[in-house]
Amino acid sequence: MFYHSTRSECVRADSAQAVLDGLAPDGGLYMQCLTGTSLDMSCQILSALLPDIPNMPQLVKNAYTGRFETAQLTPTAAVGDFHVLELFRGPTSAFKDVALSMLPQLLTAAKTVKGMEKDILILTATSGDTGKAALEGFHDVKGTRIIVFYPYGGVSAVQQAQMATQTGNNVKVCAVRGNFDDAQTGVKQVFAACKGRDLHGAMLSSANSINIGRLAPQVVYYFRAYGDLVKAGRIALGDKVNFVVPTGNFGDILAGYFAKELGLPVGRLVCASNANDVLTEFIATGRYDRRRPFYKTTSPSMDILVSSNLERLLFLLSRDPKYVAGLMGQLNTDGAYQLSDDLLAKLQQDFSCGCCDDQGAADVIGRLWREQHYLCDPHTAVAWAVAEQLEDTLRDTGAPTVVLSTHTGGFGTPARMDGGAYGAAALEHYHALGLEFECIYTGYLGGEEQVALAEKAFALWPNARKVVDPVMGDNGKAYSTVTPAFINRMRKLTAQADLILPNATEAALLLQKDPAPAELDEAAAQALADALVTLAHSAVVTGLPMGKYIGCAGSGKDRFVIKKLHIDRSFPGTGDLYGAVLLGSLIQGNALSAAADNAAEFVALAIQKTPYDQDTRFGVWFEPLLPRLCPPRDF
Repeated sequence: MFYHSTRSECVRADSAQAVLDGLAPDGGLYMQCLTGTSLDMSCQILSALLPDIPNMPQLVKNAYTGRFETAQLTPTAAVGDFHVLELFRGPTSAFKDVALSMLPQLLTAAKTVKGMEKDILILTATSGDTGKAALEGFHDVKGTRIIVFYPYGGVSAVQQAQMATQTGNNVKVCAVRGNFDDAQTGVKQVFAACKGRDLHGAMLSSANSINIGRLAPQVVYYFRAYGDLVKAGRIALGDKVNFVVPTGNFGDILAGYFAKELGLPVGRLVCASNANDVLTEFIATGRYDRRRPFYKTTSPSMDILVSSNLERLLFLLSRDPKYVAGLMGQLNTDGAYQLSDDLLAKLQQDFSCGCCDDQGAADVIGRLWREQHYLCDPHTAVAWAVAEQLEDTLRDTGAPTVVLSTHTGGFGTPARMDGGAYGAAALEHYHALGLEFECIYTGYLGGEEQVALAEKAFALWPNARKVVDPVMGDNGKAYSTVTPAFINRMRKLTAQADLILPNATEAALLLQKDPAPAELDEAAAQALADALVTLAHSAVVTGLPMGKYIGCAGSGKDRFVIKKLHIDRSFPGTGDLYGAVLLGSLIQGNALSAAADNAAEFVALAIQKTPYDQDTRFGVWFEPLLPRLCPPRDF
């Protein structure tokens, strides 16, 4: 580690020389140098944390040289009132690239130190970004094999595609029915079951942050951010800095605590959670309780209810392994535990907390783009929202605030984006990344912003299948406000569509007819569906009205007759379900008539079996089925 004079950063010495000199040649005092290259900093910090692993400079060089967009590895950008630590500049655009580019080097070096000849089999659970980053780091690394387990439907389509297309002779990817906690628990159980057994020339290890070799490299970027702020003149050496960290497994924020324990002047460490707010409750009350609903959110890397790294913090706070073992036992058997008042007070000396749901994150994303022209992902947006919630408290510390950021490219799809400037920018960003989509589903086109977003998506991906949901009112109550200009824009969109999903009134508006009556007989419903064929390239799906009739019409010989669903109440959303099932079936190569018949039967069965008993969209119930009906890879 190098030191420089308090009076000039140009006056430098290594640690041995600084001890011998005592006083710098210019009369100043020696201080640790925090503004060296990122590789120098990584080498110094990792050598201090992992002193038994030799040749750290070469390992660091192997891990990072030529693999990141910038020599800084993790640059810090000023955005509005905060600073953003950009952790997405690595080979897979995941914040875990910093650690998972380094871990293979550390593992193979540790293997040499211990004289091991066995292959290392990496078992890793992922909530999204760990998977691809681990696969990229370990692929074709001699003496290693890796299997990644992810919750099916619990990662973004981009992340699933990244993992499924990973090259390498030593990589495997497995989907797990359940959530991340199920996947992580399964991995831990495999480790426990294999303890002491002959694994035929292999040994198990992990690429999750339960492995200290994964966690240690993450400490470096806290020092990097601090050094950047010093270099920019935003702070003086010794001033404190607050860090707001979006986290679910508690590894990223724990790295910040390690940095503080190593001497970095850290003010507050703010734990930012999404709707899965188990950590927010823990830091606020000292009670950890995993017995709560699990939510799939737009920030899936934080969709975690059992935060493994919290165990390390409990030990650091208590220094009592028996106490920690007792708490972990309570968590396993009872699903919850409570910290003592003394430990809670210690915890709250360093940590603050807050949470933000998907809507709040979407609001931040749009506002940041409009006001700062900065595009962030939902995880970063959660952290930003929490930073704003605690802005007065953080300002009172007198320290600047750094928000840790992940990348927009790995999360969400155009079909799930909100409208407006952020949505358009996101589509351009996906297009610039070279992403291709087999299908674009517009979502509910109930306003000018949503229509503009759909028009842009269709223009960027002209060869994609196009599904349009032309919502132009709310159950007939707002149709009188729809302008002719808006209807014409919708007609132009439907003219590009392979599939449209209108209800009866919307169909009449598209056909420039008087709104359809609230009740239709079967013949009228069929005639309306047949007329709609003239607007779209192929099939037309329609719930007429409110799901009492369902079906489609196609051109030529391949056509299907509208069916009446024998139900005693209407179900808003049946057209969506029918369309989703039909589209999935068509993509798999089934004929329109057979696909439509099966889809109608599925909808009827779903309505009979649903526990629907409240005034809400039927779609809310069936949405969790969609990953199974229409897997992301098919779209």
